[in-house]
Parts: sequence; C-alpha cells; structure tokens
Amino acid sequence: LESLEERMPPGTTWSEPNGGFFVWVAFPDGVDAERMLSGAIDEGVTYLPGSFFYTTDAGTRNARLSFSHASPAEIDGGIAALAATVRAETSRAEADD
Repeated sequence: LESLEERMPPGTTWSEPNGGFFVWVAFPDGVDAERMLSGAIDEGVTYLPGSFFYTTDAGTRNARLSFSHASPAEIDGGIAALAATVRAETSRAEADD
C-alpha cells in the first residue's frame, strides 16, 4: 500500500484489505484497465481487469492486484512500472478527448 501511495498518479484509489492476497485499484477517469493491460504486460506487470468480475459494463477502470508471491522490492518495482503505464494511458485518454 505504501508503494501505491508513493507512486500512483492523482485520481487513483485502492482498497485497504484486512486480509487476503489482493488489492483493488481504481485508476483515474478515462483509464480502461482492460485496454491498458497489454502495455502493463510489456512492462512486466500483470493484473486482472475489474471488468472480468462483472456481467455489465462496470469495473472498466478497476484492477485486482495480487501480492501473495512477491517480495516487497518486487512489489515496489511492479507498482512503479504500473504507475508509469497508468500515466501513459491517462495521457493517451486525455489526447483522445
């Protein structure tokens, strides 16, 4: 959670789990988590887009991150890469408007 606080761009929010292995992230407006996934994979980060968990159009800017098998350093590196991907997607979305 500390890495999310330090690295994610403004407009990003996340859950604070009481247990388990996942954190839910809501990206800034205009970011489509499913569309952004290929860019994240190119940066070495994977996640499950929130839309995978809905039968409606909900969850498009959400993602489920897993932290169960990563060291703190790996988590921080992954969050840094994901934050860069989110910034790039935010810029792309703003350019499309």
